[in-house]
Formats: sequence, structure tokens, C-alpha cells
Amino acid sequence: MYAGELITLRFNYFGSSLSAVLDRLPTAEVVKQMDEGWLIEAEVYGKGCIMWLLSQGSNVEVISPLSIREQMKTTIRSMIDRYE
Repeated sequence: MYAGELITLRFNYFGSSLSAVLDRLPTAEVVKQMDEGWLIEAEVYGKGCIMWLLSQGSNVEVISPLSIREQMKTTIRSMIDRYE
């Protein structure tokens, strides 16, 4: 993955396989199990992690840091614009 700054990432994961997250992000820990998924926290490098998060489609929602959440929103909007 691309390096970037080391950050603490918190996100909700709604996919069917928690192992997909835990295998990909070795520092990931389940903070809370929810009815529809898990709240995950991991130490990651921002730039490379964004690419992985985007590859998960609607199975993820970034909670923090807010800068990464905003970057996800901007990228997703840009993706939508390509199809309009």
C-alpha cells in the first residue's frame, strides 16, 4: 500500500466476513459488535488505506478521522460524476 501518515482509523464494517478486515489490517480490533456489523479500530497509513476502504463499497463507513471521512465523500462524489 501507499504510505502516508500513520493514523488511528475507526470505521463501521457491514460486510459478511469480518476475516476480510482482520486479514487485511493486522492492527484491526473489534471495538463493538452491532446488529448489522462491527465497529473497527486500526492503526493504518492513510493514503493506502483509503484505496482499500473504497474497494469495500457500501460495506464500510469511516467514522474517524474526519479528514479521511471527508476524503472518502469527495472521492465517492467524483466517482458518481463519472457516470452521469
